[in-house]
Amino acid sequence: MKATLFLLLPVLLLASCGEGSLRPEREDYVSSLSFHESFKVLQLADLHWDKGTPIEEERAYLRSIVDRESPDLLVLSGDNVLGADAYVAEKLYETIESLEVPYAVTYGNHDYQGTYSPDFMDRLVTSGDHSLTKIVDDDVHGATNYAVELTDEDGSIAWRINLIDSGSLIVESGSYVYDYVREEQTDLYKELQNDGAPNLLFFHIPLYEWAYAYDQSTEGLLGEIHEPATWESFSKRPRKATARGCSWATTIATTGFPPTKG
Repeated sequence: MKATLFLLLPVLLLASCGEGSLRPEREDYVSSLSFHESFKVLQLADLHWDKGTPIEEERAYLRSIVDRESPDLLVLSGDNVLGADAYVAEKLYETIESLEVPYAVTYGNHDYQGTYSPDFMDRLVTSGDHSLTKIVDDDVHGATNYAVELTDEDGSIAWRINLIDSGSLIVESGSYVYDYVREEQTDLYKELQNDGAPNLLFFHIPLYEWAYAYDQSTEGLLGEIHEPATWESFSKRPRKATARGCSWATTIATTGFPPTKG
């Protein structure tokens, strides 16, 4: 019987290419979690906890979602905080830990934008008892580039959950624009595929090619693009192999910062 995995797409809370040379072992990039039929992944996108977040209200809201859906894995796909301080960031991940569900984090364009150091955030997302998050000391662009392998009882991989750090802001032609997935990241992604297992891919900033496809035809699509800033500058860049690399062996790809809004 083909392994079945349920994917719950983004939940928005009340707040609204070169090659790397330094590469650790493959095992450094992989976390594992036991798989079972009807395994359920709950994606939490753009939580945007900040200094004005009503923490207890949001904590209760998250708890209600988890109690209702009973997920086996949480994926926090970026912009988990926005202009937060260390206290708010700690409260967010204390809340995530209190849900007692394994979770994996990838960064969006706001997660380092707070009154704390990047090292503080890296320690916070990787140190929890239920965290499967990996941040590897390498020269691959971004921080949260890794995979969570869902394994059957015999040790075979039923699914692989891949996470890619799509970056924050970069300067192009004197202006800040959103970052993008680099070729060394897709190279790493392909290196992690060694068994033909089906894949899910999570990252925050949508690919240019998605917006291009949307512009060509919306037949069969749900929702509309409302945030052109997420992909606008890509039309001015040389086309890279980013999307081709990301689509390699991928069953589903989903962003944290949805290019469509239903």
